[in-house]
Amino acid sequence: RYGGFFKTYSKIMRVSINSSKNFPSQDKIEIVERKGSGHPDSLACKIAENSCRQLCFYYKDNYKVIPRFNIDQVEINGGEVEVNFQKNHLVKKGSITITGKATSLAIKDIEKINQLVIKETKKTLEDLFGAGILNYFNIKSDINKYSKNNKAFFENIGLPLSEDTSLGIGFYPYTYIEKMTLDLDSRLLKLSKIFPIGRDFKIMILRNGKKIDITIGIAFISGKIKNINDYFLIKEKIRLNLLKLIKDRNNINLIINAADDLNNNKAYITATGTAAEHDKGSLGRGNGVSGLITPGRKSSFEVIYGKNPIYNVSKIYNLLAFYLAEKISKFLGNNIFIEIEILSQLGNPINEPQIINVVTGKKLTVLENKKVNDYLKKMFSKLFEMIPETNYALLNYKIINNNLYEPK
Repeated sequence: RYGGFFKTYSKIMRVSINSSKNFPSQDKIEIVERKGSGHPDSLACKIAENSCRQLCFYYKDNYKVIPRFNIDQVEINGGEVEVNFQKNHLVKKGSITITGKATSLAIKDIEKINQLVIKETKKTLEDLFGAGILNYFNIKSDINKYSKNNKAFFENIGLPLSEDTSLGIGFYPYTYIEKMTLDLDSRLLKLSKIFPIGRDFKIMILRNGKKIDITIGIAFISGKIKNINDYFLIKEKIRLNLLKLIKDRNNINLIINAADDLNNNKAYITATGTAAEHDKGSLGRGNGVSGLITPGRKSSFEVIYGKNPIYNVSKIYNLLAFYLAEKISKFLGNNIFIEIEILSQLGNPINEPQIINVVTGKKLTVLENKKVNDYLKKMFSKLFEMIPETNYALLNYKIINNNLYEPK
């Protein structure tokens, strides 16, 4: 049913191209947020996405095709931990619960899938925080199977059918503040190997004209810090190190753990390096495909993490929108501001969106308009080529193997 080589692009694909000068770097106020990889919300997203990828490999290895599934609900409910400098005590374990729906092609598939998800969740936690983190959580996977009618509804001999009507939005290039936010996160990851901090960061930047206020929350690891004075000394070293990233520091105000109070012995310390040990985390509250939370940008409310990379157009189109925005911006030259919206329609082949809307930072000439239109059709033709003996296209293959645009 899935064999053969199928090459196509949508004959009814509508492309709209228009210009706008309304993008964040020109606004007086710009706000950008980033939740680090160890933040409870980011952690929930990462568990879902890593499990999703492993499930793709499971289906492919066992059945040569990847059917419908979605592992798109992860809830982290932290336990109770007594934390003090050089002394911690776990009072009550927290829980991590993963739920979703999957296709069962053999009797024991669902049982194996749940075992796989639990194994991958443990690996994700250990990779971020070390093996000791597993003592703080009970992990439960409750993936149930689709009914036969629901499973078959979106399968197709050629390209799979869109399982939803969804909007994907992407942009390029990033603003100065957006780049700064990502750079600070990258530096903090490096510093986590030097200083007693975990990977649970939250970076919030406010640009008000030329003035920039940076507020960062960092989960310090209490067992590696002597006392409150040592904590404040380490925190200041980290702050000064981060400031080195910024060339013009005249209008910069950078604060770490704003609620700390030396006089009242208040400091943000954790046993494990993540607030997940005592706080909550949910899939869908983390970063977008850009790796950021950008209220000044157009963005889709669709969640991509844990979604099926073959059928789920909210995942496919959001990733594709960022991919195409960067390609077109560089294609036109000089990193022109590009914003792309791709709207799917339930039941259409995934290469047949209702419309692709391209917004550019400058008004394009007639020739440039034609070039962008032709380029989009060419890219769709290339990316939606079916891979022989499978039920997915080159685009899906790139998503599964992180060769398209990996969520940051």
